[in-house]
Order: sequence, then structure tokens, then C-alpha cells
Amino acid sequence: MTLPNTFNELCVLLDNEYKFKNILCIRHTTGGHFLDTLFLERNDVFIKKILYEPCNIKVPKCKNPGPNMLIQHKDLLNTLEKINIKFDLICLDPFHEYYESSNDLLLVTSFLTDNGILVCHDCSPQNKEQSTSHYIQGNWCGVTYCAFIDFAYNNPEWFYAVLNKDFGLGIISKKEIRFVSNKLNKDIQKKFIDIIKNNIDDAYDYFKTHSKEIINLID
Repeated sequence: MTLPNTFNELCVLLDNEYKFKNILCIRHTTGGHFLDTLFLERNDVFIKKILYEPCNIKVPKCKNPGPNMLIQHKDLLNTLEKINIKFDLICLDPFHEYYESSNDLLLVTSFLTDNGILVCHDCSPQNKEQSTSHYIQGNWCGVTYCAFIDFAYNNPEWFYAVLNKDFGLGIISKKEIRFVSNKLNKDIQKKFIDIIKNNIDDAYDYFKTHSKEIINLID
């Protein structure tokens, strides 16, 4: 099986198969710029793009939001409630500290349609240096992968995969589609969650050893 190499390639591949009608893209101000160009040529669908500034964290201010609605992270729920639409596809690149990543996954999945799919970036850091729990400049994946696995552990009825491309392309689906599975090892997931609770920066080595059982990592 040939895997898509990038986030945008995966989203386009899924769109070709499922013909999405409502698409939401959410990113933060320190990354996810690839989402700004995604699906811009699609005039036949409803597309909403949101760019948020993390709260209480010193990061560079956004000077040009491009095609995005610029908001504060604390206003994300209120913004989505005002849009008042369920989405077939949600493309998410959350700020990679644990609070924002966990909050975003919990929040945006509630705005999926019954057959909806979420694609999340940075779910398989390439090395331990990229997986630090606090913001650093550069190729930082942070602990979004931890929030992704935590969500899967607490929502075992959904379907999951992480394609080991482009820093980890996480997929959450309400239905069984290509790539995904809900047959994950709950005992190994629980061990991973316990490591997170004790010291989240110690979680990476266990993740690399058990990633297939924990979150269906596909190479």
C-alpha cells in the first residue's frame, strides 16, 4: 500500500473517495501553514478556516492570517457554535502542548457528522527532541501524539490510525474506512496513559516501542 506523503495529500485522497461537502481547517499561529492552501480550489463545498493564537504562551504574533479567521484559542468553542455546522472532514494542526491538543481533539470531534473524519498533524514525532511538552521553535511536534492516544483510549468505539509520514498523520473516523482500526491494545494504552500522568516527557520511548498496538501506526 502506497501511503500519501503529506497531510494535504492524505486529505485530498480522502476527499476523492468520500466527496466531502463541509470542511473545517484549524491551525495555530506557530505552524500548520500548509492548511492555508488546502481545498482553496473547491468552490462547490463549504470550507471554514480558523487560525488561533495560543493563550498565556509567548509565541510570535500573527501578522497575516491569510484565508483564516483569526481568534484566540479560548474563543474556539464559541466560534464553532456560531458557525453551527457539522463537518464531514476536519483538518487539525493544534498547538502542540498537551492542554491545547487535548482540548482541540475533544472539542472539534463533537462537530463531526455521523460519517465524519478528522485528520490531525504531528501524531508521530521523529525523535525525542521533537516531542518536548513545551513550545520550542523549529520542527516541534510536542505532545499532540499523547493527546491523540488519550482520546483513542477514552473513545474506543471510534476508528484510528497514524500514518508514519509528515511527522505523523493521525486519523480519527466515526466509521471504518481505509487505514483505520478500533482493535487497539487497551492494556498497553493504559500503561502509556499512566506514563503521561506521571511525566509526559517520558512517554516517547514507550510510544516508539508500542506504537502499533497503542494507536495503529502504519509505516
